[in-house]
Amino acid sequence: MKHFKKLISAVCVLCMVMSLAVSVTYASSEETTAADNGQLKETQEKEGETAPAADNTQLLAMLEQAKGTAPADTRLCVFYTAVNAGPTIHYSYDYQRDYTDDFMDVSGKVEVFAKEDAFYSMTEAERDGDTSYNGTFINADGVFSLSPAENKAYYAIDSEGVNYRVMLGMDEFCQKLERHSEDTDFTEETREIDGVTYIADVYPADEFNPEYTYCFTEEGILTYIFTGPAKAGDVDLGENTYKLNSVYSEVDESVFSLDGYEIEGAPE
Repeated sequence: MKHFKKLISAVCVLCMVMSLAVSVTYASSEETTAADNGQLKETQEKEGETAPAADNTQLLAMLEQAKGTAPADTRLCVFYTAVNAGPTIHYSYDYQRDYTDDFMDVSGKVEVFAKEDAFYSMTEAERDGDTSYNGTFINADGVFSLSPAENKAYYAIDSEGVNYRVMLGMDEFCQKLERHSEDTDFTEETREIDGVTYIADVYPADEFNPEYTYCFTEEGILTYIFTGPAKAGDVDLGENTYKLNSVYSEVDESVFSLDGYEIEGAPE
């Protein structure tokens, strides 16, 4: 129990540090370019170079293998199992978070790379015409929040006991996968998006969660996640959309490095 509480604390502390990093690094795309941020440019170029051509061959093989080990016989559970099987994963998704007040709407893109002993993600967020970047990095040295605009890595907590599944659980998309990964209480419908018809597994809203809709291709590839309206304190949340762009079982090892970042707050 003590060990589990420490892992939860790691996630909570990281979220607070990331919030601080976002508040100080939020800048327009023009300002970011003017700052000539070398680390940010290197990260963007690296991701562009290493992303394979759109191809679902690896993903389909992962899904086929996961069918024999998934704890529940559902499309969502098989997909979640495939992503969490390891030992490495690289996926990319777009997101749109809607609020009652349009000026608060946020959209962007996330790149996630994970292996058994390290994790890297970078989030591009756009709100009201401004763009910010923030990331997460985990290795044996600790859990860090990345601020590319400052070239700084903020130490949050040590990474003892933070394994592959816990690291992936820090990513928002993977959290949405896990939410109903072993839940069989859903209805199967269809959704047409941009002229394409998907199988939609709809999980009803309950006391704590809004309605979740997971849209799959006939081959079982998850492409969209939609969450219904919810309320967080006094803030009214609208629908959220997540579009999965790609999933690959291989990663670029060069992303698992803090080269170019100035580390802040790490223990001596």
